[in-house]
This record gives sequence, C-alpha cells and structure tokens, in this order.
Amino acid sequence: MRHMLYLALSALLVVGMAALPAKAQTNGQMVVIKASGVALQEGQVIDGSQVLKLDAGASVTLIGSNGSTVTLTGPYQQAPVSGMAGKAEDPTIVKALGKLLSSRKFSTASLGVVRSATAQTGIAHLDDPWIVSVESSGARCIRPGIVVLWREDSSTDSTVTISRGSASLTAQADWAAGDNVLPLASERFRDGGTYKLDVDGNKVAFTVYVLPEEYREPGQQAAWMIQSGCKNQALALVDAIG
Repeated sequence: MRHMLYLALSALLVVGMAALPAKAQTNGQMVVIKASGVALQEGQVIDGSQVLKLDAGASVTLIGSNGSTVTLTGPYQQAPVSGMAGKAEDPTIVKALGKLLSSRKFSTASLGVVRSATAQTGIAHLDDPWIVSVESSGARCIRPGIVVLWREDSSTDSTVTISRGSASLTAQADWAAGDNVLPLASERFRDGGTYKLDVDGNKVAFTVYVLPEEYREPGQQAAWMIQSGCKNQALALVDAIG
C-alpha cells in the first residue's frame, strides 16, 4: 500500500513539475556598440557570461539580449551580463544589431538628414533618430505624439500637402522660411500607412511605423527600427547611446 502511495505521489510530483513554466534561459550574448582601448569592434557579438577584462582607460558599451545598455570602464574584470538580469530577453536583438553595425555603410544621398560627412570616411549621420526627412522616400519610424518633419532647404515659405495612399483626402500645413523642422501631430499618421508628401512640387512617399509602447529599451527600439526598414534611424539611435 505504501509502495502504491509512493508511486502515486511521485507521479503527481512529475506532473506538477511539468506544469511549471520553464525558467527563461539566457544565452548571454551581447553586441558591442562602442569600444576604446580594448580589442573589440563595433557590431562584434560576445559571450557576456564570460569574464571581460578592461585595463585602466579602456571602455566598452554593450547592448544585451534584453535590449538594455551598459557602459563599462577599466579597470574591470567581470562577466558583463551579470548586471543585466531580471528582464525578458530576445536574442534576435543582438543578432540584428550585430549584423547592422558590422555592415555599416552610410550614403549621404540616401540619409537626407545629416550631422556630418567627412572626406576621409564618407560617413554621414542622422542628427536625430526620430526625425522624418522629406528629402527621400522610404520607411519612417516615429514615436507616438509629435512627428517632426525635416527639410534641407529652409530658404522659402512652403506648403506641405499630405495624402494617404491613393485617398483623395489631404491635409495641408504651412512651413515657414527659416525653419528646417515642422512638428505635426502624430494622429495624422497611422501605423503601417503609406503617405505621399508634396512640398512645393517635391514629392516623396513613405510608410510610417509607430513605436509600440512596450519597446522602452534602446536596443529594443533599434531592433524594431531595423525590422521596420528604418535602418538609418536605427544607426542614429545606436550612435546616441553612451
């Protein structure tokens, strides 16, 4: 009888353990965003569960698979992932950022909004990752609230006409001379919607993607930008980290 009771309890215990949710496993991967004084390169993926040694004066900025960032300065000799526990992880974040940063190639013509472009590198940077350039067509990632349009030439007063897809309904806004930016209420733009903008005869079209509220970590936002096709904005966001 006792033997049968023991078997029954053992079976219940096994079933109960199977019913428990599996504990989230971390793969420990982290992607290098910036590095100085250490043999690491931008876009390199490292095992954050292994001890990382930084000499005095060295520094590295990393993004983990939970999307959060950490900047370490030497002297340092610990496993960097140890300080990033307690948040849900998504290994695709590290993979996406690593691939983007490793193949970083800027083109001034395709960026539209630039902070600088050096003759030595030919690298140009978006000045603000959330600015919507009207200089070219493509995907645009925005945050809920205010959308800020940007133009290169602000020498004249302009009229902006916005239409959604092939819809006949349009909206207009005045763009005063001297202003490179034009804030608009984001309610004008729907997530996944395609819009046509006409600025004094200069026409562009882009698809808008609105940042989901749950993406609060920089790494999450940058990975979402990449997935949405806003790669230049993702690069600008990563460059602003640290």
